[in-house]
Amino acid sequence: MFLKTHKTASSTVLNILFRFAERHNLSVALPVGSRFHLGYPWLFLARYVEGVEQDGPQRHFNIMCNHLRFNLPEVWLGACPLQDSAPKNKTQITDRRLQPFQSGEASILGYNLRQGLDNETLRMCQRMVMPELQYMAHLYTLQFPEKPPKDIPFLKA
Repeated sequence: MFLKTHKTASSTVLNILFRFAERHNLSVALPVGSRFHLGYPWLFLARYVEGVEQDGPQRHFNIMCNHLRFNLPEVWLGACPLQDSAPKNKTQITDRRLQPFQSGEASILGYNLRQGLDNETLRMCQRMVMPELQYMAHLYTLQFPEKPPKDIPFLKA
């Protein structure tokens, strides 16, 4: 999720992401019908995305970036269906690989994925909710396949 904020070159980044999506044949969550924004200035609702149907087949999007007012439960509906939208603390996260590293006194929240996802959707959603350290280790393995993977000790505890 790219959170666009005002006066931070976010429109430039938004345009880069659009071009990246086109170049790599990725799907983008686009505004429904004749709209140009995903409901902005109102709070975002998943129904503002073309292809997200209440009772029909769900489209999957690789990139969701546009003008919208963030609304977490609806963003998850628009981005990754089959998702338990409420953030969880570390004791509530069932897949240890998705547990964020805890440092300091703040509780860093994470997510559980719905059971029964098809393999493609599961992999996409895992990448979307994968915490920072795990994602860095994932990228390291992709970039340096000849080297041993990063060891993340807190996942073994």
